[in-house]
Amino acid sequence: MKFIIMRVLKTVIYFMNILYLSCVKREMKIGRRVLISLDSVLEGNNLINDDCRIISTKIQRYSYVSPQSIIVNSKIGKYCSIGPGCKIGLGNHPLTDFSTSPYIYNNTLFKKRRDEDFLPVTVGNDCWIGANVLILGGIKIGNGVIIGAGSIVTRDIPDFAIVVGAPAKIIRYRFDEKDTAFINESNWWDLDPEEAKKVLSK
Repeated sequence: MKFIIMRVLKTVIYFMNILYLSCVKREMKIGRRVLISLDSVLEGNNLINDDCRIISTKIQRYSYVSPQSIIVNSKIGKYCSIGPGCKIGLGNHPLTDFSTSPYIYNNTLFKKRRDEDFLPVTVGNDCWIGANVLILGGIKIGNGVIIGAGSIVTRDIPDFAIVVGAPAKIIRYRFDEKDTAFINESNWWDLDPEEAKKVLSK
C-alpha cells in the first residue's frame, strides 16, 4: 500500500512539474507523455516533443528534442536540434566484473542511480543530432557537430565535424580553420535569434 501511495505521489509531482514548465514558463512547449525529472533544467525557448524522457539533464536555450528520445545525465548546449528516437547517456554495465547483471553488482538497484553507470555527456552548441542516434555515456561533443542518423557515438567529437556510422567516424569538417575560428570566437549562440542572424551574416 505504501508503495502505491508513493508511486501516485511521484506521478502527481511529475505532472505538476510538466504543467509548470508548460504554463508558467510560456516559452516552453512540452508534448504528450513526456517525463522530465525534477532535477532536470530547461533554460527556456525549448520544445520537448511527445514520449521523451529527460532525466538529470540540462537543456539550454533554443534547443529542441524530437519525439521518443531519451536523455540521461547530460548537458545540451544552445540551438541544438535532436532528432527522433535518440538515446543519449544511457547506463553502462561493467565489463570486467564476473556478471554484467545489475542484480549482481548493484546493491541499490531500483533505489538509487549509480554515478559510475551513468557517465555525463556534454553536447556543444548548434549541434544537429540525426534520428535514432546513440551517444554513449562520458562522451563530449563539440560545437556545430552533425551526427548522421543511426550513428553510434563511442568517442569524443571535435568542433564542426560531420560523423556517421556505427561506430561513428568523421567523414569531413563543415568549415576550414578560419571560418571555424570565426564562429567559435563569435559565440553567436549566446544571443537571441535576431541578434545571432546579424552576427552570422557578416
